[in-house]
Formats: sequence, C-alpha cells, structure tokens
Amino acid sequence: MKRVNGEGSIYYDKTHGRYVVSVSMGRDAETGKIVRKRKTAHSQAEALAMLEALRIKYGHRGAADKLVKVASYIQSYAENFKRPQVRENTWLNYESLLKHVQRTFADMCFQDLTVAALQQLIYQLPTDNVRHRLVILGRAACRQAMMEGLIRENPFAKIQAPVPKRKKAIAILNKKEALRLLQAAAGKPPLYMAILLQYMTGMRAEEVLGLTWDRIDLDHNYLRVEQVTNQVHGKVFLEKPKTEASRRSIFFSGKLREKLRCYQSWQRMEKEMKCSVWHKPAEVAADFIYTYDGLPQGIHQYASAFRRAALTAQVQATPHALRHTHATQLFLSGWSAKDVQARLGHTSVSMTLDTYTHYLAGRGETLAASLDELFPGEKADFQHS
Repeated sequence: MKRVNGEGSIYYDKTHGRYVVSVSMGRDAETGKIVRKRKTAHSQAEALAMLEALRIKYGHRGAADKLVKVASYIQSYAENFKRPQVRENTWLNYESLLKHVQRTFADMCFQDLTVAALQQLIYQLPTDNVRHRLVILGRAACRQAMMEGLIRENPFAKIQAPVPKRKKAIAILNKKEALRLLQAAAGKPPLYMAILLQYMTGMRAEEVLGLTWDRIDLDHNYLRVEQVTNQVHGKVFLEKPKTEASRRSIFFSGKLREKLRCYQSWQRMEKEMKCSVWHKPAEVAADFIYTYDGLPQGIHQYASAFRRAALTAQVQATPHALRHTHATQLFLSGWSAKDVQARLGHTSVSMTLDTYTHYLAGRGETLAASLDELFPGEKADFQHS
C-alpha cells in the first residue's frame, strides 16, 4: 500500500507472510544513502497503527530533515543528476555555484531552512546572477528530496529568484567595420579565414575551430558542422555539437569558395615548410581549418587573437558578434526566421526570434514608410458642412 512521499509505505512480504512498514528517515550525511526504519506486522490494521506510531515518533520532518544537510544534499543532487547531462565547461559553472552553496548553508539542515531564513541567505549572495542560479538549483534539488520522501515542502518554491540584469547588447558590425577587421587579420591567414567564415556563415567560434577539410565540399559549396572544440582547464578536445540542430550543412557563396581554395593552397605549403612541427592527431582524418601546427585550437587562443585584431581595427566586437551580424544581415535581406534558424543551428525558431529580432527595432520607421505604396488612390475631400 504505497502512501504519499514523506508518509512512509506498507507492503506485504509473501516470503515471510508479514506486512512491512517502511518510513524514510532521510539521507545519511556521509554516504548520501537513504536511511529507512522498517518494522513488521501480522495484519494490515496493525501495520497501519504501527506506521502512524512511527510517524508520530519521528515526525513528518524532524528525523528525516535532521539527518540531511542542505549543502550536502544539493551537492549530491548536482553531481548525480546534473553532471551527467552537461558538458565539462558547463559543469565548471556548477562547481563555482556549489562553492556558494557550501558557504551559504554550511551545516544547516532542512529543518532549519525556513522561508524567511532562506530569503535572507539568498540576498547575502554577491550578484543577482548567482542568486538566480542558486534558487533554480535549490528548487530542483528540493523537488527530488520531496520525491524521496525526505521533506514535505519545497522552501525554494516560495523564494522569488532575482532576475539577472540583461546582458549588454552585442554590437553588430557594418560592412566597413568587417572589412577593417579582416584587414587587421590579413597577416595571419588562419585568423583571417576563421573571421571570414564566421562573418559569411554565422558559425559559432567553436564550430569553426573544429572544422576540418574533409567536411568542406568545394565543388558543391557547402560544409558540414559535425564536431566542435571545447576547452577545460587549458585542455583542448573535440566533441559533438551540443544539440542535434547544431549538426547541420551550411551552403556558402562562390566568393567564399574561392577564398577557401586560396587558403587551402597556402595551408598545404605551410604544412610542407613546417612539417617538423605539424602534429595532426591520428584519430582526425583531415587537417583543421584554423591551425598553426595541425592540432585543434581552443576558443581562448582564438578569442585572444581576435581581440588583438579588433583593437587594431578599432572595432568593438567579439567572435560571437560575427554570428549576430550574419543573422541580422539575413533578416535585413528578407530571409525568413525559419531560414535563419536552420542556418544558425538553433533548436527552435522562437530562440532565433528572441535572440535576434531586437536588433531590427529600427526597421519600424522604414516599414511604416513603405506602407505608402499600399495607400488607396482615392483622395479624401474633407470639407466643412
């Protein structure tokens, strides 16, 4: 006879011919395993009475909550439920957040976690972003604790997560700024080619860095995004794109194809001249587009080189700004949101619209002016009667 979470359960043991009463006592602070109190009874009525006695003795919350410390449980929840689902660099953000969890809740148990105390603790955190993320994680962890019968209420559900301040809008480059940026990178062909690819295709930086020549079809003008580079603690490695939508084919223009052909010839000559320092990984079938030694490059190295080129060109831009620039250009050219979504590799069209349409606010005036073409030809003659 299964009862609701936190109230315990009763089941019949056929082997011994007894009813078994089981009440969750919470998690062991050291092992993290659920601690249960079990007793047996000869009849269902006796079992029900025994269950009620155990609940009165240990309380709905008292015994269970006293055994479970807030910080330890949230740490365990994050490691068991979140870490398997996220990439390594995302887990680094969780580790940073968990440090705040350990400092904030210290030895506090769930029994001590009143809404008022929790609200006060949350607003002692350093930033709205940290407060928001901790509340979201706390809510999820407490939902799991409720499912396990460790607590009856979710204290985080009654806390308003502060909304982080909106990030500063990413600058969109015009054609002259893009040209200056490319000219500043002209002395470093890999950097030049990476910037041009981002500007002309809207690819993410890590997608460009993971691109190899066997994934580019110069005869049919398209490339395949099938792997990206990631960087954790200085170590660079390859992995699959984050979502299935990110695995896509991108067609490119004839002018970009010619640039790619020229760059490929340059890279072949460079490889022959520097064969002693060329270390292409054995498991990779072809050379990388962005490389100085045949090895995949990390986002930090690229971002640093990009920053220096932008400074030289006197352009306020980041690698991600090129992706936003490409998307904005597509919208301004009249391409549909669905076309832009597919090209950028977004999971949904709503993500595309939410991310990029705010850059098009200035088109309202142009749109209104264009409506004159739809104005009926009749002239209204307004006269006083």
